Amino acid sequence: MFARIMFDPRDIVLTENPTYLAALQVFQSYEVNIVPVDSDDDGMLEEDLEEKIIRLKPKCIYVVPTYSNPGGKVWSLERRKQLDETR
Repeated sequence: MFARIMFDPRDIVLTENPTYLAALQVFQSYEVNIVPVDSDDDGMLEEDLEEKIIRLKPKCIYVVPTYSNPGGKVWSLERRKQLDETR
């Protein structure tokens, strides 16, 4: 429902790498450009995320910070704060 309401073809969505396959399939069905952000066990890498936000001006950043699929990782509190503070 979110994707149907929010996205237009060619909108840019940043995602963790890797991320939930079903979410990618939904985004692709709405012809969204999916751009992965480098990640490690603590979450998205701030430098890569910030650079892509500035350069690409995404419409959305898709994250699952607690028990993400497929890896089941949990973001560190520091990375959660960094995402919140990234503009």
